[in-house]
Amino acid sequence: MNINLGPIQLALLRLVVLCFSASAALGQSYWDHILHPERLASPLNAQIVHFSSWARNGGNNDLGYYYGADQFGNQILCDQQGPGVVVAMWWTQDNQTPAWRWRLYVDNMTTALIDTPIVYPFGEMSPFLPPVADSSSGGYFSYAPIPFQNRIKITYNDAWDIYFHVTVLKFPTGTVVPSFTMPPSPEYMAMLDSLATRLTTPQTPIYVPTESSKDTSLTLSPGQSATVIDVPLTGQTRRLLLKLNNRTQQVFENFWVRVYTDGYPLPDIEGPISVALGTPIGWRPYRSTVTGSVGDTLYFNLPIVADKHIRVEFENRTAQPQPLYTKVELASSTPGPFRLHGQYHEMNPTRQWENYLIADFDGPGNYVGTVQDMQQRDNHVLEGDEFFLLMEKPNQLGRELEPKIIIKVAGIGSGLYTIAISRLRRLSL
Repeated sequence: MNINLGPIQLALLRLVVLCFSASAALGQSYWDHILHPERLASPLNAQIVHFSSWARNGGNNDLGYYYGADQFGNQILCDQQGPGVVVAMWWTQDNQTPAWRWRLYVDNMTTALIDTPIVYPFGEMSPFLPPVADSSSGGYFSYAPIPFQNRIKITYNDAWDIYFHVTVLKFPTGTVVPSFTMPPSPEYMAMLDSLATRLTTPQTPIYVPTESSKDTSLTLSPGQSATVIDVPLTGQTRRLLLKLNNRTQQVFENFWVRVYTDGYPLPDIEGPISVALGTPIGWRPYRSTVTGSVGDTLYFNLPIVADKHIRVEFENRTAQPQPLYTKVELASSTPGPFRLHGQYHEMNPTRQWENYLIADFDGPGNYVGTVQDMQQRDNHVLEGDEFFLLMEKPNQLGRELEPKIIIKVAGIGSGLYTIAISRLRRLSL
């Protein structure tokens, strides 16, 4: 069985949040970066603060862990000094009732701005309505931003322990952020409508004009590779589209893509399209604002930045000829300083309770996200805890420290595990 991990929107905001671009320290600049994937090629000038119910004892029972209790005796899910904005919330548990109360405090820590049953801010009350907030497969999520100038606190009355995540972007001191209000301001609702439109049509490419494009139709024999675009480029890709006649998991896992930029002999991105293009075949079609599928077409909207040249090729590793159509759209608009790189790893079978490496990147750069494709022969769910290790190491000259990121998973199941990692890193000159 192929398991599609998590709601589609969760994957979307994970990408956007972790690659938030630096911008002027003005009130609603965060909207610009949430709505524009092309900002992923710019550096992040905010601290990411993550709250969750992860088991502090290292076990797998990741619920019932909070951040203390407030003056009213309610469990704290999030408590953060500003300025900042909550950009993602998620929780799950069975048998919830109206007695389970969710309270939001913005700047005023005495009187709750919202005091409601916990399910309401996740798809059942304005402004937390679909597609920005909803429930899926037993999980409740919201990507309606909650900005705050001084402090934000979210509590739960602990009627029943829950699993939860809250992600906050904390801006530098001096940033002016118009705090969230109820009812929200007309300006907030207008931007929220734009976000809803973006989530309703996630296949929309990045908001830069197409300068040129290249269409290719051909048939790849077993073992054959072919280049679909090989042109000078000072700019970025706007979108890559791929259509295969045979759209099965077996083909997606054995049809590879490679992306080369600026004459480097090794590919910046390499892997099977099932994960490299973020399109594993699961219980539901996978779609985010950067990768996914619509009908019979796969799309890739992450900005591939080049200073001089770009080349994209596909390889057919299946046992049958594979007809395909591709379209690559290019834009000469000025991108950010980061370049897109990806790693692909596979483990078959996984080893129960043993950590295994997902990614090992040298920085500086922005971690963009992961696509996980897990398969199991029975109905057992593969799961595990992800560990993000951020550290510094001496550079090649030994004179200063460079950032480094290592990501590991502690698996408690066994099966086939494949993953693609994307990271936008600054080009070394």
